[in-house]
Amino acid sequence: MRKMDITPHNSISRDNISFGFEQHIPAEVAEVLHVRYHIVLPIFIIVAYFTNGFCILVAVRPNLKAYSFNIYVLMMSITDLLTFSARLPFIFDQEYCVYESYAFSLFIRHFGIILVNCFRTFSTYILVCMAYDRFIAVWF
Repeated sequence: MRKMDITPHNSISRDNISFGFEQHIPAEVAEVLHVRYHIVLPIFIIVAYFTNGFCILVAVRPNLKAYSFNIYVLMMSITDLLTFSARLPFIFDQEYCVYESYAFSLFIRHFGIILVNCFRTFSTYILVCMAYDRFIAVWF
């Protein structure tokens, strides 16, 4: 397995970061983006992995499998884990690392955000199904 080359491009420095739609970003904004993508987001993803893993461990217990609501919680936890897993490559992408594998770079650029949005949509549909199930249970 080859290592990624994370050296920045020649034209990019800490004070001069370009996102494609802007030529220059002020140093304060670049620092906020760095804190967001390299400190806050990884902590959030780690906490999400642990909490969703705990929910999955609780949801697969045999005495809780009798409840239909438990299936929704299990599906929601799995969908959230998949969402955070699909979001991981975008953390590394914010510092302009160059992927040596063309296939991985192509996958991230063309299908990465589609995967994130699909998992978010599945999560929304699961919430709609949960609400409909609770509505039917209360109404009838």
